[in-house]
Amino acid sequence: MKKILVLLCVLTCSMSNVKAQTKEEIRAALEQTCKMMAPYMIDEELKEQFEIFGITEDCYCNAFVETMMEKLLPQLEGKEMTMEIYMKIMQKLIDETTPEHVEFAAYFTSVLEKKCANAGMFSSSVTVKGPSKGTISLSKYGTMHKIKVTIGKSEKYFTMDTGADNSLITKSYARELEDMNLIQPKDYIEPAEYIGIHDKKAVLHKRVQLNNIRIGDFTLDNVILVIGNDDSSGLLLGKDILNAFQSWNINNNNSTLELVK
Repeated sequence: MKKILVLLCVLTCSMSNVKAQTKEEIRAALEQTCKMMAPYMIDEELKEQFEIFGITEDCYCNAFVETMMEKLLPQLEGKEMTMEIYMKIMQKLIDETTPEHVEFAAYFTSVLEKKCANAGMFSSSVTVKGPSKGTISLSKYGTMHKIKVTIGKSEKYFTMDTGADNSLITKSYARELEDMNLIQPKDYIEPAEYIGIHDKKAVLHKRVQLNNIRIGDFTLDNVILVIGNDDSSGLLLGKDILNAFQSWNINNNNSTLELVK
């Protein structure tokens, strides 16, 4: 998001003397500036993420311009773009702790999701069958929680990782599921690169797409599981599964996961 806000600074400069321009003129100027600056702002790391999540440069710029028009333009209308006004706006938007920054980032993310239909970072492919709501018991594991996940006749405890975009299984567990015919050659889908948490490098991983995965009283279909290149990461249940539900909540008092379909 910081790279996006650097671009925001450049674009805001192009919006000087806003009251003398129509909204159509402002939008056109923003679109032109964004397209001109995007190749310089989108570095190799961001390009890798774009490739992984199906984001194009055009939808990135379109989402950004729409967010600017909706969230920033109203603050500037009828005002001269003085340096004082500019600095006050930028200080609030760049500070990740401010409501202005969070609101801008949230709106940008929602627009990007709509404009980039294939952006897998925003939506879950998982479909859910079962009751309208349910409560699943969790097992405390240090500061984390573990949840029982059933694939066929295989039951394993996955670590709940609410910071992980994708659910992950180990290489050895994938082989175990293959031996049980729960993973077949047809289940493998195109490998994809994922950014490492620590080294921030994109690494290619095998992936499978499975049906009939059970947690509690729910059955999950179209679950994409990333296969680790070794066993170091363990088994992780991430936001791709959690976000398939309308809402989810971890109750720390009684160690349960409350789900609403």
